[in-house]
Amino acid sequence: MTVRVFVTGGSGLLGRAFVPLLVARSDVRVTLLTRTRGSRMAGLDVIEGDLREHEPWEKAARAADVIVHAAGVMHHDANAMDAVNVDATRHLLDAAFVGAARRFVYVSSVAVYGDDPHRTIPEQTVQAARSAYARSKGAAEDMVRRAHDEGQFTTCVLRPCPILGPGAGHFAHGIAQLVRLPVVPLPDGGVRPLDLVDVVDAARAVVAAACDRPTVCGAVNLASGEPRALRDHVETVARALGVAPAFDCMTIEEARVRNGHAERAGAPLPVPSALIEYARVERTYATTRMRDELGVVPQRSIDDALVAAVRVTD
Repeated sequence: MTVRVFVTGGSGLLGRAFVPLLVARSDVRVTLLTRTRGSRMAGLDVIEGDLREHEPWEKAARAADVIVHAAGVMHHDANAMDAVNVDATRHLLDAAFVGAARRFVYVSSVAVYGDDPHRTIPEQTVQAARSAYARSKGAAEDMVRRAHDEGQFTTCVLRPCPILGPGAGHFAHGIAQLVRLPVVPLPDGGVRPLDLVDVVDAARAVVAAACDRPTVCGAVNLASGEPRALRDHVETVARALGVAPAFDCMTIEEARVRNGHAERAGAPLPVPSALIEYARVERTYATTRMRDELGVVPQRSIDDALVAAVRVTD
């Protein structure tokens, strides 16, 4: 029997990795909602449209056996962000309720755990989302959880940590740009551990949750289980690119002060804001559910995944 899968977010970093895996299966027919023109692949049905305008895609979502909702945005405008992360999730769930869906997979984020240290956090940890983005993902998770409790279809929430893959705007690209500086700023010396997840493994987890492990419900962290100090990640990228930058280690507070001075002067920030956040607290996650229940064991080390991402991006 052919399983009809409706996908959002297929043109993003994670979507570009899991959609081909779904399309390659003989038992799956994929319908992809995308704003990217020209997204064509054998075995893939494409609806060009905007997730926020549900009429063009609602019929296809209602006809799906499985909905994979991987679309999401980070935006300075909280209302614009909620329109995708919260309101569109609600519309998708509504389509699932009145349609044929028996499974709903939502791609969330470890951001829902909040700003305090993440020390091998298990999925049952109480959410402490503070940023507008984290709150929007948490609100979407709550809706998905309530839908599961209604009992008409099962749901699974995937929480990836920073994903390693090619393309501008992602972790590997940011670190590659950083190490090309003559002097690399490193708040608190980059000593705190930071876990990452290979896009290959995250994609396998999506497919497992959608098709192969339909009884796995609730939240599942996606991480390598091989956390490294932030400085180790930076040095790995530097070696891969054949550069040897000097490091300027300062406290988190000093990094913020420098940025404050730059903002007031209208100058570029000397220390990337994302780097301060990565350096500020430990970020490690329990991976038992990913490995034992979804059956996804990383295929390569996180160092190898980081080097591969950097080389493709570079």
